[in-house]
Amino acid sequence: MKILTFLLLFSLPVLAQDFTFNKEKGEAVPNYVCQLKVMRGKVFQVTGGVKKEVKVGTRFYQNDTLITQDKSFAQLLIADDSVMSIGANSEINFAEFKFIDKTDRQIVYSFIKGQIRALIKNKAKEGDIIFKTKLAIMGVRGTELFINHQTIKKIEVSEFALTEGNVQVADDKNQKHEVNKSDRLIIVQDSETKKSAIEMNTLSNEELKILSKEDELLHLFNPASLIMTSSLLPYFHANEAPAVVGSNNESAASEPTEKEVQNKDWRGNLKKLNKKLKDYQEK
Repeated sequence: MKILTFLLLFSLPVLAQDFTFNKEKGEAVPNYVCQLKVMRGKVFQVTGGVKKEVKVGTRFYQNDTLITQDKSFAQLLIADDSVMSIGANSEINFAEFKFIDKTDRQIVYSFIKGQIRALIKNKAKEGDIIFKTKLAIMGVRGTELFINHQTIKKIEVSEFALTEGNVQVADDKNQKHEVNKSDRLIIVQDSETKKSAIEMNTLSNEELKILSKEDELLHLFNPASLIMTSSLLPYFHANEAPAVVGSNNESAASEPTEKEVQNKDWRGNLKKLNKKLKDYQEK
């Protein structure tokens, strides 16, 4: 009966492209990685180097890339029932995909930039679900995770955070970092020197409250939030331009230097002395 159903379904070309019949299980399994379920703004699909705007219902396959524009949002239903939300100005490539069933699959997500939130519903074996950024690899078994990646001038920044469970993140030097519930791991790297630094923080109660809301994304890292003792701070101070007099610090520009004050006082005193001498001579 299952084989007959398969033959009837796969007589349609579209279904034949999207599904494969698993003889052992006697059922159809998807060839596509995910389907676009919700979107705002503009979302694009890149396949074989060709970029096109897409709409709700579009399916993405292995090696496809999804791109969102400014003020845009996409939510995906993955073939294994996981749910992934993609923020604005984001880009993710579905690098590898092998699917047997919802608990037996191998997926590699190559996250290029932006913000994502993913709920991995069905537990996976170690190494079966992987998220990659330029700076690190996160292996996931099953949890709700948040990943951000951005470039600030020449500094690459990857962030990993959890609201449930625990994962292991390996950085580009193959050092492993355990990330647990409420942890936020930040990795920065100078794209020229390849020097890097790592910092582990704890999400505040306010941040956890925000992230408990569906579709909320982890706020992007801001160097201005770093404390003076942070090991990440030197990477951003080294890339700051020196203050320009008269631009954003006019009060400092209007303040005379100590030498100018001394000169001004000296000239003023001399002028007063000469006036007194003249008055004395005229008497």
